[in-house]
Amino acid sequence: MKKILWLAVFSFILVVIMGCNLFTSLLSPARKITGTWKSTFPITLYYATDECLNVDTITRVGEQKFNITWIIKQSYNLEPNTVDITVYMEEAGDWNYYGSCELFTGAFWDSEEYYTGVISSTSLTLYDLYGDKAGDFTFTTDLMQGTLKDIYYNFYSFGWESDVNAYKLIKQ
Repeated sequence: MKKILWLAVFSFILVVIMGCNLFTSLLSPARKITGTWKSTFPITLYYATDECLNVDTITRVGEQKFNITWIIKQSYNLEPNTVDITVYMEEAGDWNYYGSCELFTGAFWDSEEYYTGVISSTSLTLYDLYGDKAGDFTFTTDLMQGTLKDIYYNFYSFGWESDVNAYKLIKQ
């Protein structure tokens, strides 16, 4: 029992006081990704929900193109593998909705989204404000691509998603 208690205290000291985390398998970031990233061409984002069609599956009900800008900063928690991301979305095309989903008959508004990113080598995983996974990306020194799927699950589920690897950004 004393060994278990000692191990718990030692782990607490390493994790909380020294900032060491023995329970992760994250690799150090291969490159510095902080800064501004922008889409070269408008990115098509789809609005998906289960509300319109009275089905249990998330279905795309509309789409719109956006010029995307990411501002990536080192996270306030100072973890070397964690970044804070502000995403600015500027309309770059007309709203197109599918079928008879009466809830979505107008364009999306320009908006701002916030994510936490966790880096492992050349991979970046996005998490929304609720801690749900929202995307998977890979990056080089100046290129990033991946898939966004930021769906909010509630009584009705809704959110944004992109096609696989269709979300492409260039570091400015």
